[in-house]
Amino acid sequence: MSYTSEIYEALLKSAEDTEHGKSRLARRLRMSNNIVLIFAVDKTEYSLELYIQVDEVPKNNAFPHWKGIEIGIARLPEYGDDIAEYVLLKQTYQSEIHIFQVVIEDIKQALEALEDSKKMIFCLAAVLAKWRNFFLLEKDIRLSQEREQGLLGELIFLKQLLDICGYEAVTYWTGCNDETHDFYIKWNAVEVKTTAQKSPYKVAISSEYQLDAKDVLNNLYLQFFALRKSESDGFTLPEAVHDIENALASDVESLHQFEQNLQKYGYLKACEEMYQTGYFIRESGLYIVNSDFPRIEKSELNAGISNVTYAVSIDMCQKFLIPDAIKSVLKGGDSYVV
Repeated sequence: MSYTSEIYEALLKSAEDTEHGKSRLARRLRMSNNIVLIFAVDKTEYSLELYIQVDEVPKNNAFPHWKGIEIGIARLPEYGDDIAEYVLLKQTYQSEIHIFQVVIEDIKQALEALEDSKKMIFCLAAVLAKWRNFFLLEKDIRLSQEREQGLLGELIFLKQLLDICGYEAVTYWTGCNDETHDFYIKWNAVEVKTTAQKSPYKVAISSEYQLDAKDVLNNLYLQFFALRKSESDGFTLPEAVHDIENALASDVESLHQFEQNLQKYGYLKACEEMYQTGYFIRESGLYIVNSDFPRIEKSELNAGISNVTYAVSIDMCQKFLIPDAIKSVLKGGDSYVV
């Protein structure tokens, strides 16, 4: 449980236990950089609030807004301070408690990391803009299990490419943009498929274009990962993210692009604690998708048929399996023919 969740849980419990007294219960936090946060619960509405003390009120209150949160300027005279001004973030009835807590914890961590408190307003605006953009995409704050495993497979492959191609590998990753294929490497493309089901393995193909090599200048490949889930050990999705972040630590631009890609995919670092399942790689293989590969192509369909989904048996793909050395070939953009 995060610091923010613990604070609000304690405040809500106190609000339930005390029927009378102040209409608002609050906890004050002064961070090492002297930024002051006040976590509060409005007892009249049982809504959560965060007050951030500011030396100067931002002009026009120009903070990003979205449905589910109110942002304004406030004072707290009931706490003996009718001079200090605060930026107020208030949960509305349209926002679930756990979502509000995740946003506030993200704000707390971002402000806590500042060495110069004068950058507080800029930092706060940036964090709020990030969340507004995320909610505009109408995504859940936690990936579905299928999306979690899909992202994990793409990150495993990305890390392998980083070890070979260096920072440029980040630019190859397009799965976060919902493009036809997950990676475009020079003139080649790679579609990554991941499953945690037991063998015999099958991979789900989501359209008639996904294994169609006609839009690829060179070769199309299928990278397959079979994972084993574990609730007690194994590597988690956040650990895979941290592994890549560490590999990119000395290249700020690549790291920033990677973090943006994660957000576009729907993964939020502020929600890391929601991903506790561990995984082991049970099997993996890289396959070339040529004219004999089991697949459906757009050109094979009768007029009026579209949005095709189907499954491919990995057992039937073994003759298309190619050696790991292909990654060196992909780096140079050359072709490989079985």
